[in-house]
Amino acid sequence: MITDEEQVREMEFIDAATEYVHAEKRRVIALSKRGKRTCAEFDAIDKVYRCEKRLHALFCEGERSEFLNGLYNQYLRMILNPPEPQA
Repeated sequence: MITDEEQVREMEFIDAATEYVHAEKRRVIALSKRGKRTCAEFDAIDKVYRCEKRLHALFCEGERSEFLNGLYNQYLRMILNPPEPQA
């Protein structure tokens, strides 16, 4: 049986992952524009940092092992470049 606390944690994790992906996409768009650097670009970088920090905290839950950080990095690659659906 799943508790309310686990459901809340799961929803927070999904929200954090979604927010991170959106922030990363906005950062890529902001940095792809040529010309003088703007505050919007630096704000986009800062947003990615804050989103990733939150996602990392939820993913690792305080554990800082090399193994878990490796899994976290694999997870980031997967959510940024999802695999193609199988037919």
